[in-house]
Amino acid sequence: MDTSFPKAQLNVMNSNIRLTKEQSEQPPASERLRAEVKEEALNEGGHKSIAEREQARKERQEDRVSLSEEALKRLRGEEVTKTEEEEDSLPPHISALKKQAEKLKEKLDEKLEAFEELQRQPNVSPEVLEMHMKELQMMQAQLSQLKESLAEAMEEAGIVDPSVLADL
Repeated sequence: MDTSFPKAQLNVMNSNIRLTKEQSEQPPASERLRAEVKEEALNEGGHKSIAEREQARKERQEDRVSLSEEALKRLRGEEVTKTEEEEDSLPPHISALKKQAEKLKEKLDEKLEAFEELQRQPNVSPEVLEMHMKELQMMQAQLSQLKESLAEAMEEAGIVDPSVLADL
C-alpha cells in the first residue's frame, strides 16, 4: 500500500500548525505596523528640529497631486452630472458645438451597437455590412471634424479647460 499521500498530508498539516504557532507568538499586524512607523519616524526625524521636520512635510506636500471631485468620479467610472453653471460658463457657440458633438457621439454609439448586432447575425450579406461600415466611418469622420472645430473655437476664445473635450 502506498503511504506517500498520507505522509504528504501529514507534512502539510504539521507545517500549518508550525506556522500558526509562529504567527500567534508575534504581535498583531496593527501593532507591528505602529512599531515600524514609530521606528521609521525616529530614524528619519528623531534628530531633526521641528522646523526641519515641518520643511520636509511641506516638501512632501508639494509633490502631491490633487484631483477635483469630478475627476475622482470619472476615475471611479461614476456618471458625472454637469451643472447648469458649467454649461453657462462656455460661450454660446462653443456650447452649441459641444452639444452637437455629444448628440453625434450618442448616435455613433447606437449605430455601432446596431452594427455589432448585425455582425452576429448569420445570414447577413457582406454588402449590407459594408454599407453600415461606411456609414459608421462617415459618422466618425464627422465627429472628428466637429471635435477639431470645437478645439479651434475654444482656442480662439482662450479656453484651455481640457474637460470640455474629455467626454467626446
